[in-house]
This record gives sequence, structure tokens and C-alpha cells, in this order.
Amino acid sequence: MATLNTSTNGPSISKSYQSIVNGPAPTGAASKSATHGQWAVFSVSAPLTNAFQPDAGGKESVLKVQSTGDGDLSELIEEFSDGRIQFAFAKVQDPNTTLPKFVLVAWCGEGVPERTKGYFTSHLATVSKVLHGYHVQITARSDRDLTPDSIVQKVSDASGSKYTSNPPGATSSGGPPPPISSKPAFTPTQSSRGTSGFNPLASSRAGSSAAKDTNVDEDGWGQDAPQVTRTGLEKVQSSYQPTKVNMRELSSQKSEASTLNGTSRNVEAPSDVIKGGYQPVGKVDIASIRRQAQQSGGSTEDRPNVVKGSYEPVGKVDIAAIRARAQQPPEREASSNSSAAAKSETPQRDNASDEQTSLSDRSSPFTTSERLTSLPKPKVANRFGGGSSNFTGTKAPTPGGFGHDSMSSTAAPPLG
Repeated sequence: MATLNTSTNGPSISKSYQSIVNGPAPTGAASKSATHGQWAVFSVSAPLTNAFQPDAGGKESVLKVQSTGDGDLSELIEEFSDGRIQFAFAKVQDPNTTLPKFVLVAWCGEGVPERTKGYFTSHLATVSKVLHGYHVQITARSDRDLTPDSIVQKVSDASGSKYTSNPPGATSSGGPPPPISSKPAFTPTQSSRGTSGFNPLASSRAGSSAAKDTNVDEDGWGQDAPQVTRTGLEKVQSSYQPTKVNMRELSSQKSEASTLNGTSRNVEAPSDVIKGGYQPVGKVDIASIRRQAQQSGGSTEDRPNVVKGSYEPVGKVDIAAIRARAQQPPEREASSNSSAAAKSETPQRDNASDEQTSLSDRSSPFTTSERLTSLPKPKVANRFGGGSSNFTGTKAPTPGGFGHDSMSSTAAPPLG
């Protein structure tokens, strides 16, 4: 539907087009009518498609000849329908030059479906190539846009020449020629005589001077105008007055007592300055206030007392002694236990002296750390090698019970 097929009815379209282009000129009363013309109407037949068909958009519209005729242009307008897309190729007479002019009328009715209206522009481009050689193109969609007088008027407006096809000296109506208008000549007035040129403002100035007030000067000022006391511009002194400040003098002056030192500042402010309600108290000495409160007895010490921890250090641990004790035989363990018991009595006797020592003295053994840098080397018996060896070889195990000690068996007496 997007494309317009002009080849199916191509012979009939070309025949109707050539009949309008090469048709004879109207004669008789038709030649005197301004709205007489010859035309050929072409219509676009859209294919019957279903919106649910996948190839509905691939079908073409076909251009065909609807009718041909001649007569008044009102008969041509009656050929157009509100629900169709139509094209008309007409030949009319130019009212200015009485020469034949060709008009292409593109009609898209108001009742045409919206989908079909979208293809009107592409169809018009195709038809303009087939029906070529027209002078005026008119696009309409209702009878209000297309009337016989409007068609003739558009042809007359498009005519760029105002000449006729008749030979010189002859008129189309046969009447006398119209009178030739002459250019108006200039006649000088009474006020302009005796001057070198025409002055259009002379009369206006003469009338204004008669009504001019005698009490007004050349500049337009009357008697109530102010008197001019000066003829030139006077120099006006600037209102800006710079302020000079001697920074060296200000820095050499002794500064007054600051409020940060606790002293009040007595500054004589101007009477028109409104002071605020805030008065600074200066720097506050917290230590002196606390000292005064303690001396007066009105405050107690709020600081908490130092509480000693319940942790008591055991002293330095001798790793070498613990390892030696672990490696010694059992018979020596009893003697070491007795010596340890004797040593345990010594710390009990020194508990009273340890309680009097400070925390730093008791924690001093733990401040210095000693790292274990060497371990005792294990003793390995040299049982391999040498001439005298006590190795007797392996012996098969004696069979016994399941998990019970095997009974010693006596040697069997020899038989024989």
C-alpha cells in the first residue's frame, strides 16, 4: 500500500493525459467563460487487506482513470469523493494572457482512513512524475478548499507575464483601446518661486511662525525660565575624604589591660553607642578556685583513692631448674621436694618484708626478659660398631593365649 502502481493502467492513463495536453482549444461560448476547462480524473484504489495478515503492508495501491470531460470547473469538483484519494489534471485559460494553463489537483478526502492518509504524500510524488508539465498544483480535502473561482485565481496569480496571444494593435474584445495615462507634472507654488529649489517645509514653518509666542526665546524658554548664572562647567570637589592611619604610632602605644588577664577594661565609649548586655569575666583560674574551696572547708576531695590490685607476682621462674628437676631420677625427687619445702618456708618469712616493698620493686624481675638461646644436647649411646657385639639375633615368639601370659613349657624328652 505504501507504493502506487501506475504501470497496470499505464496505457489508459497516458491516453487520458495526452488528450488533455493536445486537446483543441474551446470555441464559441466556452471560449468566453473564465471557468471553462478540460480535465481527466484519476483515482487510487487501495487493496483490501487484513490487519492480521503478515504481508498486508506489501500490497500496492493502483492508479486508474476515473473519468474525463470538459465544461465548467464546478462539474470537475463534483467528481471528487470524501472517502477517496483522487488526482485531476485540468487545462484552463489564463485570464491575464488567455493562454492555456495546466492544473494538477490533489484530493485527499476527510473520510479517508488515517492509515491511507499517511501514503498521500508518496502517492502525490509518484503522480507528479506521470502527469508532468503542470503550472499550478492545488491540494484540497473538502469543497471549501476547492471552488472554480479559487482555481482561476491561483492560475492568474501564478502567471508571471501580462501579455496576450493576439497580434499588436488588435484587442480581444474589439473595443477601443484604453486611454493612456500621463505622468502628473509638478507645478511650483507661490512660496517656492524665487528660490533655488523646492522647500516642502516652507509652508509649515510659515504657519508655525504666525502662531509663535513672542515671549518665547529661540530655545523655547519663556519668561519663567531660570536665569543662567554660569556659562561653563564648574569643578565639583569630591565627597570622598581618605583617612590616614599611622601604624607605627599605634603599635608603639601601650595596650590596655586585657580581659584575658582577669582585669576589667574601662573604655569610655561614645554616648550614642549602645552596649550589649554581655560582659566578659576574663580568664578563670580553676586551680585557685579549688584551692579556696578546700581552705574554706566547703568542699571535699572528689578524687578516688588508689586501690591496689590483688595480683601478686611470683617472681622470676627458673626454666633450667624446672627442666633439671624433670630429668632427675625418682630417688632424687624426694630430696628435692624436701629442699623445696625448706625454700617455701623462706618466702613465708619474707612475706612481711614483701608487703612493705612497693609495686615497682616487686615487678622489677619481670621487666627484664631472658630468652632461652640453647637447649641441652641429648646423649646418644654408641652401640653400633666395634668388635665386641652383644647382638644374639632374633628369636621367634613363643605361642601363647589370647592376651594372657604364655606358660613356660618344659623340653620334651627325647624319644628312643
